[in-house]
Amino acid sequence: MIKTNQQNIPTKPTKTKTQTSIQKCCDTKLPSATSGSLEIAIVPDLHCHGGSDKTIPELIARWLDEYRPDVVVNLGDHWDLPSLAFQTKGQHSSAIGPTFQSDVAAGIQANDVIWKTYQRAKDRWNCHRIILEGNHENRMARATEEPERWSLRGLLDYSILQTDRYYDEVVRYKGSTPGLTSVGGVTFRHYAPNGMSRPLNSMHLGYQLTQKMLTSTVVGHTHRFSYFRTTASDARVVHGLVAGCCISEDDFHEYAGTSQTSWDRGVACLHGCENGNYSLEWVNLNRLQQLYG
Repeated sequence: MIKTNQQNIPTKPTKTKTQTSIQKCCDTKLPSATSGSLEIAIVPDLHCHGGSDKTIPELIARWLDEYRPDVVVNLGDHWDLPSLAFQTKGQHSSAIGPTFQSDVAAGIQANDVIWKTYQRAKDRWNCHRIILEGNHENRMARATEEPERWSLRGLLDYSILQTDRYYDEVVRYKGSTPGLTSVGGVTFRHYAPNGMSRPLNSMHLGYQLTQKMLTSTVVGHTHRFSYFRTTASDARVVHGLVAGCCISEDDFHEYAGTSQTSWDRGVACLHGCENGNYSLEWVNLNRLQQLYG
């Protein structure tokens, strides 16, 4: 477990000074929430589709049932929607094909599995559930921007994903960039924009988040793990976390090609989260399978 000092932290943003980057770790002990702070579980990009590994939602459900966090944040791209690849410039609209319904159903079924135990235990487990709209879900909106596709707007409406059935808070895109929400002084968004609507990108993205966002921030999107912790001149502890993904190694994604061999697969826990400070635990997918498979 990566430990940080808990303290009362002012909220005024300021330029940070860098410290040593801390590498990812795996610690299987899942403590209960502490008084005055929050236990937050992070579920990064799942990319569910008709052929995706159905054991992954089961692992997440068992992990959450043991952990019993105060807050669960699904970072978006819960759906992969490969059937909407036609939103990519140059591809024909016929690419929507017959797999769209199964792609949508796969994400809904995954949510059914993930939250089945919670539905039985919610009288004893007070949990705030959040889902962010990722760029893959946003394919539905982008796909209907052109006049020749306006007729698809009823079919490709975000409501068909039924996120309201499973989540207390649904964070949609704001214009051309992902929306954001803040819990425990930490900002969550699918990706952090670079100022021109594109995702902020760097080999050391955790560090860049602390420098650009000036507040503790958690993102998904890249499918890589990156983490950096620093202290501002006003004594605020600022964390930057890129939480990887939770996609099976057996689940091939054509758009990613060979780059998916470098993906970091797992889930994250923010222990004792308060005023933007927390103790990080990152558990890789292999360890989840050992514990809950």
